[in-house]
Amino acid sequence: MRKFTKYIFHPGFLLGLYLALAIFTGIQQYVKTQQVDERYTRYNNYVIFKQSYAHLMAGENLYQAYPEEYWDLYKYTPTFAVFFGIFALLPDPLGLVLWSLVNVMVLFFAIRSLPNLSERSRAFILLYICVELVTSIQNLQTNALLTGLIILGFSHLEKRSYLKATLFIILSAFIKVFGIFAIVLYLFYPKKYSLLAYSVLWGLVLFFLPVILVGFSGLIQQYQEWLALLWDDQSKNIGFSVSTWLYSWYGIAAPKMLVALTGLAIFSIPLIRVDAYQQYQFRLMTLASILIWLVIFNHMAESPTFIIAVTGVAVWFSARKRDTAGIVLLVLVFLLSCLSLTDLVPREFRTAIVIPYAIKAAPCIFVWLLLVLEMSIDRMRKVSG
Repeated sequence: MRKFTKYIFHPGFLLGLYLALAIFTGIQQYVKTQQVDERYTRYNNYVIFKQSYAHLMAGENLYQAYPEEYWDLYKYTPTFAVFFGIFALLPDPLGLVLWSLVNVMVLFFAIRSLPNLSERSRAFILLYICVELVTSIQNLQTNALLTGLIILGFSHLEKRSYLKATLFIILSAFIKVFGIFAIVLYLFYPKKYSLLAYSVLWGLVLFFLPVILVGFSGLIQQYQEWLALLWDDQSKNIGFSVSTWLYSWYGIAAPKMLVALTGLAIFSIPLIRVDAYQQYQFRLMTLASILIWLVIFNHMAESPTFIIAVTGVAVWFSARKRDTAGIVLLVLVFLLSCLSLTDLVPREFRTAIVIPYAIKAAPCIFVWLLLVLEMSIDRMRKVSG
């Protein structure tokens, strides 16, 4: 058993595992049968991203429906459409594999970059999130990439490499806007004016990058359409979130904005402990708190989004004192958050229980509440390298 554990925790094995997952998933999504009807492929999300570049190049509205090309809507920034031009130029089989590799490798090397953690702790995080990572990349979304960028931002903040750190964090916000919440991490580091200045610099560069394709007026029009789309989603959608959990478990139909603000207030409680900012484990726990918060208080959170929260759970477990409560919650997250919507669970049970009762979100919510409590009352262990 010791030899087996040493083998699967080895960085070389883990790198091979992650490469295999990315390549296999990219190929799998290409060769699978049709998803909705004969018009659309299994890799519909990839088609949305790919076509966004074509629409941007043609000066067309990124945010209207194009049912002749794909179902659903493009919901990302114009900047993301520019970046996806790299993949749009490739044939789909190669592009799918490359896109999966980008998501998986950014997350892999981000976790490997976490300072002051043992090799065993990093290996544990990488192994623990594998199932949820597969769920994310099978849907060809950006969540693994976003998670990796935020973690890279944290790692470079720890190294005082502020130019790179701010690039990763601001870039995450130009993929999914809620990535900007990671700027909370700036509280822990000196030279805050430099951090803000670099952030503004990268924000301006990334904001105006599409100008080279659509011009200034075209860019402003695209952003107006994007904001209108986000507002429409805000008013209609509800996913695996605290809002759903409150309603399905307790019958509380609280306004989504009130739930989010309450969550923000609870998140902020440990930050009152300014004296703890010098403790690495406190900063690491805040990273975990951010990753979980981004998902459970996102009223549009879907199953593939949970790679962000589950990574936060794994970081939390690696940064705390081992006890029964922590182990029980870790197991519950794996069983209920990672496995509950897979084919291991009967479809009828998923439809009747897992989805309507937000089972996927519940254990992550419990972990987050315990995490905030632990940070607030200083129940953390020292993390050794």
